[in-house]
Amino acid sequence: MARIELRAYARQNGFDMVSKVRKNASGYLFTTLLSKENPNHTENIYFSKRFQLEGGYTEGDDLKVAELFVTDADNAKGEPRLKLTDKNTSAEDTLKSMGYQEI
Repeated sequence: MARIELRAYARQNGFDMVSKVRKNASGYLFTTLLSKENPNHTENIYFSKRFQLEGGYTEGDDLKVAELFVTDADNAKGEPRLKLTDKNTSAEDTLKSMGYQEI
């Protein structure tokens, strides 16, 4: 999937509502997508590590939906996950912007 606008991802997957920023018991920020027609159709999307630290959001904030993207990421166990970010670039582009280069 790479990166996709949050609105586009939501529409493609049958969601038309988004929660305020939420926080789980471990302190991780996330948002919940849901469908007005089927309130049982929900999906939680957690903030990427960088976005949680640099995004400026705290629990209870409204999301600037038009500025956000959903991206593929692997967790610490190597399992695929979706993450919320404000960057419309690939992980490779982000690393290159930080001075990393391919070998």
